[in-house]
Amino acid sequence: MKGFFLNKKAQLDALVPKPSETLSEEEASQLTPWYAGTALSKRQEEKSVRLHQERVERYHQIQDLYAKKVDPANIARQVGISRQSVYAYLKMKEPPARTRIHRQYKPLIDPYKEYLVKRWNEGCRNAQLVYREIKEQGYTGSDQPIARFFAQFRQKKERRKFKQVDPSNETAIKTVPKRPPTASKARSLDHI
Repeated sequence: MKGFFLNKKAQLDALVPKPSETLSEEEASQLTPWYAGTALSKRQEEKSVRLHQERVERYHQIQDLYAKKVDPANIARQVGISRQSVYAYLKMKEPPARTRIHRQYKPLIDPYKEYLVKRWNEGCRNAQLVYREIKEQGYTGSDQPIARFFAQFRQKKERRKFKQVDPSNETAIKTVPKRPPTASKARSLDHI
């Protein structure tokens, strides 16, 4: 099935709308790059809600059995969890609250952005070279964020021309467009 979608790359690419060349500052500030990873997907959100509901039901089931004088070992067998979990549920005064995953995403390159812009303005267009330089300064991430950071300064028409970049506007040039679905992703969508 995956092979079918591999042959449909052009159609998959066409599904993603092309960003306009000129964005207002307000529009640019509202766009989030695809790699930011700050929000839960719809599927992750649904899974989180479902798992919370299961925990609440388990809590009520354990409390009801305990009120009927069933010992924790038998409750554990009936519910299908460990005795330690039964004791943890019995200590709770109310059903467990839903824990939400708040992903605080702070890119590892943030402390190095000023240096990256300085190197760009000095004429260095080699992201791998700059990656090695900031790695010596303590950067622990991969080379991909640096490549993406440099990519936003490149213009397809003026690729070989030197372009000064104002350090105060280092990330406001353009956002990274959303990726089209891969063959594997398209194949998995038919299961939804």
